[in-house]
Amino acid sequence: MTIAQRIRDRRLKQGIRQDDLAVLSGLTQSQISRYEAGVSSPAIPVLRVLAQALDTTIEYLLGSTEDQSPRTADLTPEETALVDAVRARDVARTFRILALIFEGDLNEDTTLR
Repeated sequence: MTIAQRIRDRRLKQGIRQDDLAVLSGLTQSQISRYEAGVSSPAIPVLRVLAQALDTTIEYLLGSTEDQSPRTADLTPEETALVDAVRARDVARTFRILALIFEGDLNEDTTLR
């Protein structure tokens, strides 16, 4: 399985859309789409972010293991992304992730209160 296939597979197993993964990872939906289509390959720092958002390891995404074990068993991908956003003091991303968690859907019409 390619990196592109592994990213898509993990995203689908998490039950999230590309735009949700974009919010969780701090990337754009078009970047996610290009990675999943195999049009471009994510650099190692981006793989780190994707692995975290997809609740897996870089090793799995790179294909060096078939173990998809999450790096934190007690946190959801959304919670992990939230912790990372707070640690980075990224207020806008923190609120986008909170909206995703509480509203279950994040789109253009989502208002952040």
